[in-house]
Amino acid sequence: MAKRGTRAFSDVAELERQIQEYFDGLWETRSVRRRVKGKDVLVTERVQLPPTLSGLAVHLDVSRNTLLNYSKRDEFVHVIARAKQRIAAYLEQALFRRETAKGAMFLLRVNHGYGRKDQEHCAKHPSFKIVVEKPPQRAPEEYVRWSPE
Repeated sequence: MAKRGTRAFSDVAELERQIQEYFDGLWETRSVRRRVKGKDVLVTERVQLPPTLSGLAVHLDVSRNTLLNYSKRDEFVHVIARAKQRIAAYLEQALFRRETAKGAMFLLRVNHGYGRKDQEHCAKHPSFKIVVEKPPQRAPEEYVRWSPE
């Protein structure tokens, strides 16, 4: 990790290269036994590991907080925002897989700000209460009577 007081990143192009290296390194090849037409077959498949902000920070050799702090600097904002968008895109796709949907929803809410606007709106505008009161009693002669002509 970069020492305190030194810049973790100095060159935008180098940071972009390291981020692309992280995303390229998420792919791995696995050999899996499958049953095909009654026979066990060894199948090789290429799968992508889930990208995360923490994983990106580890790859860049900085803390997660340092990465988030650099995302506020003008020269790095677009590079880190693009990396965060790629992670969010993966998580959005994971919403459609039954086994990963809840975890993806949590990460999108916590790390990428999904669902916060409604919560902020509710905090600024407290809920209101509707009270239905019984109308006052009227004398029978006060009621308008309708009669056919």
